[in-house]
Amino acid sequence: MRDLPIELISIILQDVSATVDLLHLRSLNRSYRELLTPRAFNKLHIKNSIQSAQNFRKIIGAANLSIHVREVVYDSRDNERFRLPSDNEGKSISTLPHFMQS
Repeated sequence: MRDLPIELISIILQDVSATVDLLHLRSLNRSYRELLTPRAFNKLHIKNSIQSAQNFRKIIGAANLSIHVREVVYDSRDNERFRLPSDNEGKSISTLPHFMQS
């Protein structure tokens, strides 16, 4: 595919819809990265976990990626993994990571 015109590659890549596939393809080279980054980061899915929150923060903090974000979808399933401590547990909000504090 190295010798194919970029226009033809772009048409072929239009059929790729899975985010994981877009992310893998954009790692091939600079041309693929430029073509696929807008689609790969157009819609972010945030899960109910610390890791997902950290990944979201990295994406939003990267100017070259955050400009492509148009929609953020929050998945609140599995509330037990990412539950904020209640007041009666004796923990203060200062124990939360700084990006989660208001």
